[in-house]
Amino acid sequence: MSARTKIYLALIIVLVVAGAVTIISSWIVLSKHKINNLAAATLPQIKIGYNIQTVGAAPLMVADHNGYFKDQGIDAKLIQLNGGSEVAVALGSGKIDMGAVNAPRLYNPIEDGLPIKFLSTISKTRHYLLIRSDANISSLKDLEGKSFSSGPGGGNKELFFRNILKNNGVDATKVKFLSIENAYLPLALMKEKAVDAVIIGEGDDIEKYTALGSVIVPNWYENNYQKSLSGTEIATNVKFLNNNEQNIVKFYRAVIEADRFIKNHLDEASTIVTDHIKTGTNGTIILKPENFKKTVMSGGTTYNIWEDPTSVAEIAHIAYDLGQVKKVLSLDDLYDLRFKDMLVAAQNEIYGQTKN
Repeated sequence: MSARTKIYLALIIVLVVAGAVTIISSWIVLSKHKINNLAAATLPQIKIGYNIQTVGAAPLMVADHNGYFKDQGIDAKLIQLNGGSEVAVALGSGKIDMGAVNAPRLYNPIEDGLPIKFLSTISKTRHYLLIRSDANISSLKDLEGKSFSSGPGGGNKELFFRNILKNNGVDATKVKFLSIENAYLPLALMKEKAVDAVIIGEGDDIEKYTALGSVIVPNWYENNYQKSLSGTEIATNVKFLNNNEQNIVKFYRAVIEADRFIKNHLDEASTIVTDHIKTGTNGTIILKPENFKKTVMSGGTTYNIWEDPTSVAEIAHIAYDLGQVKKVLSLDDLYDLRFKDMLVAAQNEIYGQTKN
């Protein structure tokens, strides 16, 4: 065999081997892709409704962004809904399995017999009553005849405000309540002088209101009205709860990792949350990461793995006193505590304190 023939044969062998390697590599890549797609398709799915207008659901946003749900073996679908009222309807009908929602939104549905239970509180926020400096309001009594908005009606902020009015002898029927589903529209209403007063969470960027000349109502701090309130609750459809207890455990493991990330990597978490809100609202709502960080560090918004559930029942009692519900809803009516031990342990580990 000539040297030239040997060279040709060597080249042919190299090409055949290279071709075979390429085919095998492509087959492996395609197989892995199919396996990954199959794995994703076969993960148990949890549909979670939430209101993107609030940072109360930040642990869900972080868990989704960082892939913690899939790490736990569940396919969590975050579904944006227009405020707590839509979350309530979707939970009761089974269109979503779980929801992040302001507690009072579910009092009436629970009273009406819809199969819904709260499982835990994941965030709390301090609140402030701001008034227009030119609205001639020097006391809570002066709110009679004035217009007021808390953003979406029927939530913690409105109940809290109505209870303050009642305790201070203010006739709430003489206050004009404006309920709007967008949590950020009160700022526009104040700017246009369409309302005289608003109650907002600390995470709603007080500086934007004070820049308009708004001020905190007199005696707010003296009466400690700025205290934290239950903000965002995790609730679930009871049928889903009873049939998917282990998947809810996986959900909570993912949320626990998100809380750990927020605590230990607040700068990065701030960017994740504010980017999530900006993208999800098509740029309608833009929060600065540094403002989110500032609110968390100051305690204006706190994230919890476990919080005393009796506060939810206490607010439900306020709802009864104000005629929002027809009966006093007990803790048993509102809550399922089967995950308490797991959540208390995680609360102790990450935040160093048990909130029973």
